[in-house]
Amino acid sequence: MKSNATTMTTATRILSFAILLFASAASAAPVPTSISGLDVWLDGSDATTLFQDVAGTTPVTATGNPVALWKDKSGNGNHATAWAGPTSSPTYTASALGGKSALTFNGSQGLSNGTYAWPTGVEVLAVVSAKIWSSANGYRFILSSMPATYNAGIALTGGANDGWNGNEVLAYGNNWDSTPTPSTPRVNAPYGTLSDGQAAILDVSLLSYVVQIALNGKALKPTFQSINNEVFPKNGYNVAGKEDRDQAWQGNIAELLIFNRKLTAGEANDVGFYLQEKYGIRGAYVVPKRPPGN
Repeated sequence: MKSNATTMTTATRILSFAILLFASAASAAPVPTSISGLDVWLDGSDATTLFQDVAGTTPVTATGNPVALWKDKSGNGNHATAWAGPTSSPTYTASALGGKSALTFNGSQGLSNGTYAWPTGVEVLAVVSAKIWSSANGYRFILSSMPATYNAGIALTGGANDGWNGNEVLAYGNNWDSTPTPSTPRVNAPYGTLSDGQAAILDVSLLSYVVQIALNGKALKPTFQSINNEVFPKNGYNVAGKEDRDQAWQGNIAELLIFNRKLTAGEANDVGFYLQEKYGIRGAYVVPKRPPGN
């Protein structure tokens, strides 16, 4: 019969091995800047990038503080500032998603950058949670380009309202021509169901006229696609809505990343795994099998 000391030693070894495995998985999560092409990185979990004023002189320190400036961590200076108006700034929530902080939007608040030049190939990843998925009034935009007319972006809906189908991701017109008809080039993909407040990772990639959409690392199959044969550039981006404030997001946005190219499957997995581990989301991303960015 084994002694208690032997049993304890075995148990300790098993526990130590489990801890090492967990640490190994966590350490494998890449930093997004290790992957080339990162144009914009807005990280709501990093309070040092959040300010209550557009000038960036008053830092965000507590839940409920307004966020008028969200600094870009990519190194490219593509910062976002609050829409005009005293109540247009989203607010800071210290523990919003997986214990991490995020920006909270009420459906009439948003931020924008008027100079960012959208590339023809792009990959956008976002970590979000909606306040109430089931009562979304048409699509709620997480990210959009400028101008508001025929803009590009990504959005979700939780309910079948305003003639839209329920529970869909919308990839809308990034660098796609809006003429001739149909004038709203877009790709729709159903995502199933999400609970109110449930965190989700949205990944949309566009290259020429090829669109791929994934939710929590699971590829979604588009049910509708309308894309024309010409492209034209768009400038600027809006967080949590469109420039005309229509269909603005209600809920939390924790992180937004924009790459200036379509990522490889391995790179997309690496970034998705980083977000999945960071926010404690149960998704389909797996531990990277090679050095990030290779």
